[in-house]
Amino acid sequence: ACAWDEFLPEILQATKPFFSPIDLEKGSSWWNGIAESLAASNGLGIFFLTSENLRSPWLNFEAGAIASFHNKARVCTFLIGIEPGNVPPPLGMFQHTSIDEEDILKLITTINRCLEEPISESILQRSFSNVWPRLKARLDECTIPVAASAVEQPKVPASSTDELNAIARIENSLASLSEQLSTMSRRLGIGSLE
Repeated sequence: ACAWDEFLPEILQATKPFFSPIDLEKGSSWWNGIAESLAASNGLGIFFLTSENLRSPWLNFEAGAIASFHNKARVCTFLIGIEPGNVPPPLGMFQHTSIDEEDILKLITTINRCLEEPISESILQRSFSNVWPRLKARLDECTIPVAASAVEQPKVPASSTDELNAIARIENSLASLSEQLSTMSRRLGIGSLE
């Protein structure tokens, strides 16, 4: 995530990533900071998934918040050391990005298209090509190979009934979260979040 916070604005200068460990000041309300950032965002969030944080309630909360804040929300999952089939719902329901040059360029292209004033494909390609070697080196630092037996990979529900139940729980959680966030945004005077 730190690598993205550093390199994404170098590729797409119009981006202003929000990275809570850096952008939230000590002593500030995390809820207000997240709510304000989501309200000001274009509805796109990148979630870096590892075997350690795959079931993190915080990641699921932020993903749900983004998904409920915007009609055209994009929840982009970036997989580090895990396979797509091992990502459970709700995050398993979104398109994933792997540490692969072509796949990362597709993600950056998606981000570019979400900007108010996207840059041309040729400029995007040149910017990405210039940054890629350094970004790849940073990403490689994050992906130290882990023995398959060392990390228990969660499995996606096997039956359709399990999947439908999981989706129903997610929908209920998102509806509740959306209501809470709307209440909070009114309190903060942010206005409509759509």
